Amino acid sequence: GMGNGMGNGMGNGMGGYEAPKMQQQPFGHTAAFGGSGAVQRDKGLIICPVASLNPYQNRWTIRVRVMSKNTRTYSNARGDGKLFNTDVADHTGEIRVSAFNQEVDSFYDRLEVGSVFLISGGTLKPSNVAFNKTGHAFEITLNRGSTVERCDEPVGAEAIPKGN
Repeated sequence: GMGNGMGNGMGNGMGGYEAPKMQQQPFGHTAAFGGSGAVQRDKGLIICPVASLNPYQNRWTIRVRVMSKNTRTYSNARGDGKLFNTDVADHTGEIRVSAFNQEVDSFYDRLEVGSVFLISGGTLKPSNVAFNKTGHAFEITLNRGSTVERCDEPVGAEAIPKGN
């Protein structure tokens, strides 16, 4: 088997030469890649992992798959309105995204379940745990300044699971 061959090789002096060469590659690879830590640059955008989103970041973009979405109307003292909720996920976690009224018109149809989008420019507020099953401490409310655009499926370490 392969195991033996390698064991012997390392035992009889050749190993001293092989080992550093084998370590070189993964190390060189991470050094080139890991400079930016968790943050990934994509076309100059800084992609923020969903798990680390919080209200203290003023500019962020997430790259997420739409897992589910629903829309409904409501009426309260201020009149009638409509809202949508969508749960989105990347490789680090899941978060709820909501929008109201005009933003429902702007974004709801575009957010196709199963597709991947870059979303930026919403307001982060503490999750309403009664309705929010994502496990995230915060949820996003889209507003007039938000952008939602379809993007390529991330691959490798950034790949997003298809189902919940």
